Amino acid sequence: MKNQTKSVVLLAVCTLLLLATLSLVPNRVWDALHVRPINIFSDLLNREPKEDAEETMPALRPKSSQTKAGIESIFDYEEQSGRGMDLFYEALRSKENVRVAVFGDSFIEGDILIGRLRELLQHQYGGSGVGFVKIQSVADKFRPTIKQNTAGFADYCVMKGKYDNEKAWLSGYYFVPTSGASVELKGTDFHASLDTTEVFSIYLQTPLGLRLEAAVDDMQPETFQLQGKAGLQHISIERKGSCGKWKVPVANQSDVFYGVALDGKKGISVDNFSLRGSSGFHLHKCDSLIASDFAKARPYDLIILQYGMNFCQPRSTDYSGFVRVFKQSVEAIKKLYPNAAVLLVSMGDRGVKDRDGVTKTMPGVKAMVEAQHKLAQDEHIAFWNLYSAMGGENSMVKMVRTTPSLANKDYLHINFRGGDMLAKRLFDALQYGKEQYDERIEK
Repeated sequence: MKNQTKSVVLLAVCTLLLLATLSLVPNRVWDALHVRPINIFSDLLNREPKEDAEETMPALRPKSSQTKAGIESIFDYEEQSGRGMDLFYEALRSKENVRVAVFGDSFIEGDILIGRLRELLQHQYGGSGVGFVKIQSVADKFRPTIKQNTAGFADYCVMKGKYDNEKAWLSGYYFVPTSGASVELKGTDFHASLDTTEVFSIYLQTPLGLRLEAAVDDMQPETFQLQGKAGLQHISIERKGSCGKWKVPVANQSDVFYGVALDGKKGISVDNFSLRGSSGFHLHKCDSLIASDFAKARPYDLIILQYGMNFCQPRSTDYSGFVRVFKQSVEAIKKLYPNAAVLLVSMGDRGVKDRDGVTKTMPGVKAMVEAQHKLAQDEHIAFWNLYSAMGGENSMVKMVRTTPSLANKDYLHINFRGGDMLAKRLFDALQYGKEQYDERIEK
């Protein structure tokens, strides 16, 4: 057999020389052909992104706004009407129970950011417990603020299809039990005020009726017999403890479960409704009886909406499509919760490699943040610029490369250290807004 070694080596050398030559071809040539440029040396170059000379974010301002050094302030576009964030600030002043809901994508998954925000709010205003938790979630295994064991439930997610909007709620999930299904939630000491709570609740619908068994910690199980009816039902057990257990001895095919909540009798609760891969478009479809029932059973004083990164594209600067659909979601939230403040949090920074192999802010990020800011202004809700709070241009790169790191190497998601930092910045913004509100009404 003829020796092919020399031919293989020659082919490899020629291929390497060709790729090296193509790496030197100007980018504009490839732009004309719409072909991604080649740079076989990009991963060998340890280059830092250059800083932009200045930010180009729009100079949008609410009707009246005040700023404070070191704080990324909340822009409230409904402040002068007596609505907007004032509804939340007044609730903090006058109500024994205050509820906050945060709806977002995987950026807030696992309580990475929201856990620390919850801790700061509960330290300031009282309260305990992790709040509402879905029956089961992809984040269960790495969410350190709760230990959750679930068995015997089939999950239905708006992101997966086979999803009945008539059973839907804003979480984007519902769950159907089999006989013997169970769910157990136990608070942890990862953050303060989580390991012990006072009210254990479960939310479900059962058109034909259902028997439930429930226990707190090591107490003997208590039996609840629910009558069949349309709409949401919920059971609450007021008992100080750390672990709540719920079991469905015999299930019907029409039974639907939504989640379990661990709350304090007084103070503030913060519910985290992350939905991986979502852009928040499902929210406007939740006009069902269940959604209305939830708004009555678990009313909110502040609703935070944090989306954008799943719709943002590297080269896109036109997000009119996002705005058109997301406006419907905002309007649906305002209709369901007319007495709640609504705060739109922009997407954060996101890093991608450019044509030279340098990781920097994805060009589409700024356009998305601008579109979200303008949307908040048009919808007369509040806006907080997460991108700016992170540090703006190339901040995600810095968070990944700092020691210890504050974000993951996908240049998209923060870690718990980064979550702590950003939660403190959002908390400071909320506190500063509350201080300004107090000064206005006490004059």
